[in-house]
Amino acid sequence: MTSFRRVLYGLVGTIIMMIGVFLSQEPVLAFSVSPMKQTVSLVPGQTYSNRVITSLPLDAGKDMHYEVSVVPFKVNDKDNNYSIDLSGADERNEIVKWVSLSDGVNTVKSGDVLTGELAPGKKIDFIYTINVPESVMGGGQYFAVLVKSIPNSSDDGDENLIISETYSIASVVYAELPGEIKMDGALKENNINGFLLNPPITTSFVAENTGNTHFAVTYYLQVYPLFSDEEIYTNEEKPSMDYVLPETSRYISQTWDEAPSIGIFKVRQTAYYDFAEDKQSVTERIVIICPLWLLFIVIFAITMFVMWLIARLRARRKE
Repeated sequence: MTSFRRVLYGLVGTIIMMIGVFLSQEPVLAFSVSPMKQTVSLVPGQTYSNRVITSLPLDAGKDMHYEVSVVPFKVNDKDNNYSIDLSGADERNEIVKWVSLSDGVNTVKSGDVLTGELAPGKKIDFIYTINVPESVMGGGQYFAVLVKSIPNSSDDGDENLIISETYSIASVVYAELPGEIKMDGALKENNINGFLLNPPITTSFVAENTGNTHFAVTYYLQVYPLFSDEEIYTNEEKPSMDYVLPETSRYISQTWDEAPSIGIFKVRQTAYYDFAEDKQSVTERIVIICPLWLLFIVIFAITMFVMWLIARLRARRKE
């Protein structure tokens, strides 16, 4: 009986500890930023303003301490990984120097940050203002409004209020200035994987921008039965679209997630630049989806057939 009580007390103690750990866990500050992307046309010598809205859900459980700043962004490689780094600014990030940021009370210039608190269930508008110089080069300019939730030093005495993580969300701004605009590029490596062991069907291509401003690439997928022209799947009516920054290449992929586990299909991928739809890349390929177990059966059947054929030939030679 004593042993049973010890086990019982141990279980109760473990449950209490688990409940305590759960209750003491910090609420996730799942704040949101919108819009995530904006495109603007600027004019030298004029001013442009817009807003980035940051909101905190009611179930966040506590106030969020934030920092907001204007930072340059660019693309590191063809996989389109964005780099937000002041030291990485170039001539396409000059716009950062022209931007001021306000929360309706305080205003800061480029390089400075706005700080404050946001209560659960509330939102705040951060207004950015672009004062465009009279003399600027034409083409694309890019920056981001970066919102970060930060630890608050005043909470150090209360374990239930300490934020141990820093979360960041950026709203990127694609701006274009008039002048000598060059829009050019190429669509490369339009690829469809022809043999799959399991779904989904995945396609990819690389969009290259050799111009001096951003532009959009539109792309869609079409899937047909092997011996029919009746579409099984297409997103042609609602195609996907992505921006490609100047002097970069962007790797883009798309999938048909509802593809069956076995089948043979005709798959076509189409991509084109919005500024010149004649710059189009189309590729079509037969795609076989064959699971591993079926592949083993097919190989076994072929092997047995070949062995039977060899045996028949040998038997005929003997005759």
